[in-house]
Amino acid sequence: FFRSSVANTQDCLLVVVKSYSIAKMIVFQDLITGDELFTDAFKFSIKDDFFYEVEGKIVTEDRGAGNVDIGGNPSAEGGDDDGGVDEDANKVSGCNIVLASKMQPTQFDKKSYQVYLKDYMKAQLVKLQ
Repeated sequence: FFRSSVANTQDCLLVVVKSYSIAKMIVFQDLITGDELFTDAFKFSIKDDFFYEVEGKIVTEDRGAGNVDIGGNPSAEGGDDDGGVDEDANKVSGCNIVLASKMQPTQFDKKSYQVYLKDYMKAQLVKLQ
């Protein structure tokens, strides 16, 4: 699982109990939900023989097309230099593990998160027995 509040810190903690390999890359997957969480491209360690602690950092990615010149010359056509393109519109900031895995933030309040976590831990206990 992923806690959206973790994205504001330098370390991201994820629970994982299964991994599989694709083309010599290890992909760590949540055993209960089947969600892909992270790969071996990130530095990780095992905590308490149960948790993987993955080292991440806050980064800004440019998800746009970049500086692509398509069409005419804006300066020759009387346009401005950037062609009216907002360069910051395609930039996304967050934890590099979250951005690389394309994870989505959860929308839990405290009560609903506690209920979800209780059910999740029960499911994990059953799966591990």
